[in-house]
Amino acid sequence: MGIDELARRCDTTVRMVREYQTLGVLPAPRKVGRNAVYDQLHVTRWHAIARLQERGYSLAAIADLFRAWETGGSLPSVLGVRDVGDVGALDETPVLVDADELAAEVPALFSKPALVKRAVRAGLVQRVGEQYAVRSPALVQLVAEAIAAGAPAGQAMTLIEAIDEHAHGIAATTVDLLLTHVLDEDGDAVAFLRRGRPLLAQAVASIVVHHVGAALQDEADTQPELAKLIDDLRVGVVNDLSSRRAGP
Repeated sequence: MGIDELARRCDTTVRMVREYQTLGVLPAPRKVGRNAVYDQLHVTRWHAIARLQERGYSLAAIADLFRAWETGGSLPSVLGVRDVGDVGALDETPVLVDADELAAEVPALFSKPALVKRAVRAGLVQRVGEQYAVRSPALVQLVAEAIAAGAPAGQAMTLIEAIDEHAHGIAATTVDLLLTHVLDEDGDAVAFLRRGRPLLAQAVASIVVHHVGAALQDEADTQPELAKLIDDLRVGVVNDLSSRRAGP
């Protein structure tokens, strides 16, 4: 298909297609003679970009993720913490990380005994000899990113503690639903758990990101510099969708 047909199928504009190619998130078309030819891969990639943006990823981050996948690189190498598994997975695999290495990567946290104790209590890590067992590499990376952005390590740990506390509540409510209404009513518990686990993980992630965005938008009403930051992050498809929902 040509670029006009691609734009039509993706419900966007030719200008936006070219912008995404320039930014590196959309592959270049094949050249057939003098014609630029697009295919279903481009349509699929466009919809993937839209889903990632709606979950809070910037275009720069999306470009990094696609680049890592296409070159065979690991997500941890993109995100800046080595040997901590697939950070992008919703249901992560726990990994062991050398204590010295983790302290070198995030010294503001893992070189301070008091903060390490908080990290263990919150379930961020568990000490195993000279290593740490990391249940969620994404949480470790979240702490590292927050500290690198200027947040005090103690305040970053407060966020992790809040995540852990609310996760316990969600888990307890889910198990109560399972025990009270699925098992007792001869429901299909296996099917519920198989399908429910990834759905729960995705739903919680989506709702949290939604509420973060809403809270930022509320604060932006009185902080023009924050409003500019949000505008810079909400580009492309997200802005298009938002403007269409808002109406005239």
